[in-house]
Amino acid sequence: MENATMKTSEFDPESVRLVFGQLMEHIRYQDQLIQNWTKYYLSVQAGLAVALGFLLNLNLSEATLVNAGFIFIPFLGIATAYTLTNIINREQMWQGRYIFQVRQLPGLPDSYLQTWVPSEPDSQKRGYVAQQFWYLRNGLIIGWFIWAIVSFFGAI
Repeated sequence: MENATMKTSEFDPESVRLVFGQLMEHIRYQDQLIQNWTKYYLSVQAGLAVALGFLLNLNLSEATLVNAGFIFIPFLGIATAYTLTNIINREQMWQGRYIFQVRQLPGLPDSYLQTWVPSEPDSQKRGYVAQQFWYLRNGLIIGWFIWAIVSFFGAI
């Protein structure tokens, strides 16, 4: 408990170094998680598009399975785009928290204490990359929704 109440002017360089190393490991791990979720995100969306293309090539306009697929696939695309974007955003927020903690460590060189960011966070504190994922998500949802409406009214 004594270490928790230390002033920033009274810090142990070895402890700061250890905490710095742990935080950097967390940042790297979060980066790997984000990359893996992004691969999964793109693979799922591409797989759904391929499945839809497969159904289009069947040329069975009256088949119940094909009509159900034309409606089910877009809703699956919407659900996965929404869910996976939220997961990626959460991982990026954790990474941002770790970066903030690194910047709060005493005794770091000025190069770690930069106050600028590539893009200002939006009203929901999402950084540039998270904002781009939300734009992608919105585009995918709109595209899948339009396809679902066209498919639904085409099946009637």
